Order: sequence, then C-alpha cells, then structure tokens
Amino acid sequence: MKSALKLLVTFGVGCLIGIVLVCAGIVSFTDMTWNELVQKLAKIEALEMVGIFAGSIVCTLVAFVLQIVLHEGGHLLFGLLSGYRFVSFRIFNWTLIRQEGKFRLKRFGIAGTGGQCLMFPPDKPLEEIPVALYHWGGVIVNMSMALLAFAVWYVVEDPSPLLAQFLVMMCFAGVSLGLLNGIPFKRGITNDAANVRLMRKYPKSKKAMMVQLRVNAYIQEGIRIKDMPEEWLAWKGDIDYGEPMQLNVRLLQVGRLMDLGQMEEAYVALEEIARHRGEMIGLLAKEVVCELIYLDLVTGHNQWADMLYTKEIELYVRQYSALMSSKQRFLCAWALYKEQDREKALAIYENVVQKQTQYLLQGEVKMDIAMMEAMFHLV
Repeated sequence: MKSALKLLVTFGVGCLIGIVLVCAGIVSFTDMTWNELVQKLAKIEALEMVGIFAGSIVCTLVAFVLQIVLHEGGHLLFGLLSGYRFVSFRIFNWTLIRQEGKFRLKRFGIAGTGGQCLMFPPDKPLEEIPVALYHWGGVIVNMSMALLAFAVWYVVEDPSPLLAQFLVMMCFAGVSLGLLNGIPFKRGITNDAANVRLMRKYPKSKKAMMVQLRVNAYIQEGIRIKDMPEEWLAWKGDIDYGEPMQLNVRLLQVGRLMDLGQMEEAYVALEEIARHRGEMIGLLAKEVVCELIYLDLVTGHNQWADMLYTKEIELYVRQYSALMSSKQRFLCAWALYKEQDREKALAIYENVVQKQTQYLLQGEVKMDIAMMEAMFHLV
C-alpha cells in the first residue's frame, strides 16, 4: 500500500512539474504573459481540467517508461559498438534473454533499478577492453532524446496540450535520468558514472566488472559457477569491501565453494566478509547476511541464524523469493533446520524444481536445487 501511494505521489508531482514547465515554456517562447495565461486557465471547466490532469499522468508515465527503455537501449547500442555481445535486456521486472538461439522473456528485478542491459565483454586483455561508451551509452541517449523533444516542442507551432505535455515530460525525464546516472553516487547500488569512475581509478574494479559480466552471462546460459574457469575468480591482494564490484568477486568465490559442496570453507570465508558488512552497500550487506544464515544452518554451527534473521532480512527474502531461487533455498533451509518442518522444506524444494525453467539465472537455480537435494540427502 505504501509503495502504491508513493508511486501515485511521484506521478502526481511529475505531472505538476510537467504542467508548470509547459506553462513556463509558453510564457518564455510566446507573446503570452503569465497574467494572460492564468486568465485563460481560469476559464477551463472543472471536467476539462480533470481530463487535462489525467492526460498529464499518462504523458508522464509514457515518457518515463520510454526514457528508461531508451536508456537501456543506449547501453545496448554503445556496448555493441564497443565489441560487447548481448546477454540480457531488462525493463522493470521483465528480462529479454537469448537462450539456445531463441529470445525468451523472464521475470527478474533488482531494487533501485528500473532496468539493466547486461553484455559479454570482448575477448581482449583487460587494459584494452573499453568501458566508457558501454556505461555512458544510456546517459548519451537520454540527453539526446531530451534535446530532440525540446527541439520538436520549440519548432512545432501551437502543439496540442497533450503533445506539449508529452514533449516536455520526455525532456524532463531524459534530463532526470541522465543526471541520476551521469553524476557519480551510490543509492544502495552504484550508478553508471560511479562505475566508470571506479574502473578508471582502480584496475581491480575494472577486472571485477569484467568477471561479473562473464559470470552473469554463463549463469544465464545455465552453467553453474563450479563449472566456470577457475582463473576467472583468481584475485590478488586485498578487497575493498565498500566497492561493490570487488566485493561481488569475493562473493562469487564463496558461491563457488558452496557449489562445490565445501560448506565449511564457505562458512569461514563468509564469516570474514560479514565482519565488514558495515562498509558495504545495503543490498550486498543483506545478501551476505542471508548466505551466512544459510551456511550457519547447514554446517550446524548455529551461531548467527537467530541473531541475524531480523525483520529487515525477512522482508528482503520475501521481496526476492519469487525471482531468485537462492531465496527459496534459504527458506528451505530455514524450514528444515530451524522450524524442523521437513514437509514444508520439501514443498519449497519441489516448487523450485517445478518452476525451474521460469527463473532467469539458470545456472544458479541448478546449483540451488543441488544444494537443497544435499540437505535432504537426495544425492
């Protein structure tokens, strides 16, 4: 309910901004004064005003969705121009991927992101792999479309109210998304500009990004992490736990240990990582806690589960339980080891097996099914 209310308020504010910008544009680029404009608006009947506001909502919604699609399309276009290969294209919770030569649509989502275009990096030495255009592509397209929308609005004489509103909102949405991704900062997840800055400043971060892109592509193709080249996850030196790309490589190393059935080694490694969770972005800190609780249960240590399983973690698991098989694995372990409810745990396992092909991360779901089977000693 809160999310729906927040969404309505956001769109309402967006519509008001659009109306104000249209009015400001009329006054700035025509002979009409603010006083004349206000008098003209005052003559509009209430029912007509409701229609205008409803139209504004539609224009705002369409403009922002279109700019999100264009943003991810920019990553795709400039990624292809830079030698990257297509892996997946996500808008909100819907992801287009190519499996076995066919395009398929699957559900997946990450909080704080409206979309994501993932690609496979070119087969070149690390220092020769281009990163700027692929990451800046979304911002370039957003700003270009915002400029185009403004130009059309400026050139077209006496556009209809809805067309004017749509063009203004296309401009506003394009500039907003461009700035949100073009100015480096973290909102629980690093944006495009922050990623580029980190990769230029730290060669380790660039290596980590390339590793993640390769691993992600293989996982979506159904390859488990234990079957990937071991040298991909080789890492020299320390990890900056506050830098998400480097931390992700460390978590992939732990994931490989888990996939190999080396749970005790994975537990020890993740305990060390968890000591630094105060340095991590929120999303990864929650992921670390979830996996530590899981390993705490399956290894029989029982030191962390009760302490770490807070309401926040419970909500996080529920949020992603329909999209990620790893969260179903977590719930299966909790039911089996904490609740001592084997039937409930088996039902969770059987549900994942039944829906296996629906998950985006096919390599991950294969791994999770194998780990759940190991819990029940089915292998």
